[in-house]
Amino acid sequence: MSVSVSFGKCISARICRKEQFFCPILSFSALSTERIDDSEESFVFDGSRNSSQSDHLCNSTLLHDTRKVAASDFLRTAVSTLNLVGDIFGKPTIYDYNAILYNYLNSKDACAGEALKLFDDMKNFGICPNALTFNILLNGLLKLDKLEDTLFFAEAMCRSGFRPSFSSLMKLFKKSLGSSTLLHSFNVMEFMLRLDYVPTERSSNLLISDLCGVGKVSEAYFVFSILTDKGFFPTVYTYNPILLGLCKAGQSFVALAVLTSLKKKGFPLNVYSFTALVYGFSREGLYDEAYRILNQMQAEACKPNVVTFTTVIKFLCDDGKVEEALCVLDMMEGGECHADLITYNIVLHALFSECNILKACDIVGIMDKKGFSPDCFTFSAVVGGLLKSGYTGPANRFSLEYLAQGYGMDVVAWNVFIHALCRGIGSSNALCILKKLMKEGFVPTNVTYNTILNGFCKETIPG
Repeated sequence: MSVSVSFGKCISARICRKEQFFCPILSFSALSTERIDDSEESFVFDGSRNSSQSDHLCNSTLLHDTRKVAASDFLRTAVSTLNLVGDIFGKPTIYDYNAILYNYLNSKDACAGEALKLFDDMKNFGICPNALTFNILLNGLLKLDKLEDTLFFAEAMCRSGFRPSFSSLMKLFKKSLGSSTLLHSFNVMEFMLRLDYVPTERSSNLLISDLCGVGKVSEAYFVFSILTDKGFFPTVYTYNPILLGLCKAGQSFVALAVLTSLKKKGFPLNVYSFTALVYGFSREGLYDEAYRILNQMQAEACKPNVVTFTTVIKFLCDDGKVEEALCVLDMMEGGECHADLITYNIVLHALFSECNILKACDIVGIMDKKGFSPDCFTFSAVVGGLLKSGYTGPANRFSLEYLAQGYGMDVVAWNVFIHALCRGIGSSNALCILKKLMKEGFVPTNVTYNTILNGFCKETIPG
């Protein structure tokens, strides 16, 4: 008995890997171990149950036809042929159904519904599925991207006393993540953890990041907590999205508590762990707390980078605290963390918005001295600011010089340029230039047309 069980397990383990192993399985299930040559297929079965050779040949031929039609997607015909085998030799075995399921689910036109119907028919016929049956269904349904059905059969497999493999569930988990079905991914991970399977670090981090990306920070933290309880050792790529997600949700103090807990547990932190809190407190206008985090970073030898400082500067400028933003800029430069083009663009926009032309020109001079080339955001800030302050001539000269250098322009920058032309050379001339730009591929927006129309209105309506 132990030998036959061992042989059956060996067959079950190998059958999923190679299709050719179905031939000995089918022969084994029909109590035949001999190989039938192609020359014997011409033998005619005479209906006698006493002829072992006739039984052997008919069984082999019918089962060969079963596999052939199953591979050709004629599932119903395959079942009919299998039933014919049952009429002659007794009811078919689980191995016969496994063979049909395997061949059908690996055919190019397989349909999940037909495979599931066959599974139900098999159970109604009184044949209990084995581990191989479930594995065939799991792999086949996964191949067909039937993720909900795959999880259902994985759970049914457990209820039947079998255990899905870690690799199968990881394939399901990765496909769920790739299909952006977060609820399903969450359910798959929960099922894996019930089996004491801990998903890979990359997949776990991706789920947490995706949950935070759609505002499901509580769920992300729940996943994080469960994973750490299971022995998963997180990295900054695991909990940084949670810290940032909490800060974006206006829960910066909760994020601070989480960060403190991470430090106590010995988990490493990096500059972006702290920058998340700087973002959160600055976003909420709690600049004293933001500065406290900056000081803490310095004390822990985790120097703030350009992203950290630019975050504070942006929110200060948005709140109209331009002078304070300039102080942070000076602090930044004094700490040997040099501002980039994004930082200067933010400051320029704020200075021009306040019509602080002199200071803005100083910033432009610093940018030029450091070798920064202006981009479309710089163009919009400078030209728009000059126009707002009434400096039409300098705005047009800057525009022409910028275009002569061949720098890039986006639609916003083009609209600012059209506005400068209307103010400088008149709306009629600006319209002519606009038509030329359209021939060269520029696609105007409603703002573009409104700029031209407003220019005509101001030119035709007296003072």
